[in-house]
Amino acid sequence: MSIETVHFRRVRPAAALLASFASLALSTSALAQPAANQPVATEPPPAAPAPSTPAETPDPLPRRGSIGLALAPGQDAPDGLGVVSAIRPGGPADRAGIRLGDAIVTIGGAAVRDTASLQQFLRTTPGTATLDVVVKRDNADVTIAVTLEPFAVESLESSVVTYSSVVGPGGHRLRTIITEPRESSLASGGRAPAFLFVQGIVCQSLDRPQALNASDTRLVHAMADKGYVTLRVDKQGLGDSQGPPCGTLDFANELDGYRAALDQLRALPSVDPSRVYVFGHSMGGVMAPFLAQHAPVAGLIVFGTTSRTWFEYQLENVRRQMNLGGASASDIVTSVQAEARISSTILIDKGSLADAWNKYPDLRQPSPMATGDTLYTRGMQFFHQLQDANIAQAWERSAAPVLVVHGGFDWVTSREEHAEIAAIANARAPGSGRLLLLPKSDHGFTTHESLESSLSSMGQGEFDSRLPVAVAEWIAQLEGRAPAGPLFEGEDAALAQRLATRTLAEELDPVGAPTATGDLGTVTPEVPDPNADTRFPLAWLGSWEGEARSTASSGSQPFTMKLDVARTGDPARFTWTITYDGPQGRSVRPYTLVVRDAARADYAIDEGNGIVLEAAFLDNAIYSHFLVSGARITSRIRLEGAGTPHEHLAVELITTLDERGVKTGGGPDTRPDLPEVTAWAPVSVQRAALLRIEE
Repeated sequence: MSIETVHFRRVRPAAALLASFASLALSTSALAQPAANQPVATEPPPAAPAPSTPAETPDPLPRRGSIGLALAPGQDAPDGLGVVSAIRPGGPADRAGIRLGDAIVTIGGAAVRDTASLQQFLRTTPGTATLDVVVKRDNADVTIAVTLEPFAVESLESSVVTYSSVVGPGGHRLRTIITEPRESSLASGGRAPAFLFVQGIVCQSLDRPQALNASDTRLVHAMADKGYVTLRVDKQGLGDSQGPPCGTLDFANELDGYRAALDQLRALPSVDPSRVYVFGHSMGGVMAPFLAQHAPVAGLIVFGTTSRTWFEYQLENVRRQMNLGGASASDIVTSVQAEARISSTILIDKGSLADAWNKYPDLRQPSPMATGDTLYTRGMQFFHQLQDANIAQAWERSAAPVLVVHGGFDWVTSREEHAEIAAIANARAPGSGRLLLLPKSDHGFTTHESLESSLSSMGQGEFDSRLPVAVAEWIAQLEGRAPAGPLFEGEDAALAQRLATRTLAEELDPVGAPTATGDLGTVTPEVPDPNADTRFPLAWLGSWEGEARSTASSGSQPFTMKLDVARTGDPARFTWTITYDGPQGRSVRPYTLVVRDAARADYAIDEGNGIVLEAAFLDNAIYSHFLVSGARITSRIRLEGAGTPHEHLAVELITTLDERGVKTGGGPDTRPDLPEVTAWAPVSVQRAALLRIEE
């Protein structure tokens, strides 16, 4: 069954290829189509400058070429040649003398039969090239020299648009599109906050200047208009990006491309690296927590995604969509069993879709989105690695706050999956995960008046303008620029908060959809083990280890941190051994935790060398503040999620320099009743999430 033609009430029992994250193709390609009365379907106008500063094409990666024509199969054309079906007035083909009805024999010596092969050829052809185009006209071959134009570029009144690139997997350059605000009220010290958009699974270019109404482009442009620097990156083999076809790109290498894009964004002179936000759409939401472990980000926003294994997701997706289609209980089970056979062959046995079809010939359903070698335009290696990725663990180890967005008419993912992500974040650090429910919004950022409309026209409704408003408001609240409150007018924040903290145990109807959709069933609250000892430090006994990161204005340094807590012969003393493993080698610090007066929260850390750090146990965390060699350090280690699967130690050390204290107040220029205040700006922050390990 083709992804583009899913009809829910006619789902075959072997529904192994129901619409999944790949449905994002509808949200972008459908909106990218010009109106029917436009003269050309595939070629945008030539490159145009931004209103005041022209978009630049950096030297390492040239802009691909544009020829200004479209091809269609010709019924009377010899040898299956493609026939020119549209010509852009004034474009390269028009100026060179190519005519409607010409049959294309070759372009630049390459056989080009249709628009898809034409686009693939032009993708690797610089926009200044002159090519010989051989056409068949009046039963004779005619050679016409055509000088291409660079492909069009976006322009934006509020921002300067720059076409840049990063080095991705295999040394191939990937196209990045950067917008920088001409003026930003959000900037501080000449540096603005930044917004990285990470797209979904389908191999489809984000570089679509001819389709500015596409929902993802509208979201990015809306953030640019609000004063953010934005960046998008095309996968390998798409648009201008170099490399083999996108379908050969695996999960790990795609993630590396996004890491390179994040590094480029953080390094821009116009960007405040401490205020970088990542928006992950669909499969991009799966990538998001891994990106947050690569480099510090101020926050993550994910939309229409999952934290579950891909095998689980596929089975649940089949059940959800067949429920929406009104299938019988027995047909649903039959389809889930069929999907389990297909997915186990691919995901568990690490085979291909062709292997599954050979093994289960009755389940064979070829389509443009399922070719045997590819699924949703991606090769099998992508899915093998995706299945092995522990997405939930990545969320546990991510230190960034997260806004988790789910649309009420998103039938590609469930509300429960989004509530789980917010709950994982809140178990790690209470208040760091927020669930946002957008009634009537679908998987492609567009709204519909009914679920039926969403099912038939996903991504083709009205752009949900609440989304950029809510994202910007969440960031403003996160940064302290706005008071806590709803993210958009009419938000059911109370319901979202209950879901995000997993305190709701009854069945809930999905927001914006009828009960029959079954989008969210029972949410099982995560109940701590009643036998777990929560006393300090008894609940902390054992070995804890995880990735740590020290961040300063000069950059970020990852390393591994481990804490071992054990009893000694003295009930008031516990071993407190900290081990650091990083680029400078291993450092072991065999300290001792001293319990002075637990009732008064009085503790100390004895370094065993004559240095003793005063400490207090407050709000389930051990705190210490000390001055050493001119550096003031505040340390906090907190046990979070005690007795649950998400139990971990959250570590944070904030360093300031004593010499950099700034004194205000208490002087002749202030009110006489104001005291003198000395304030220090942190120069570095060290954070870690340590998980309990068995040794």
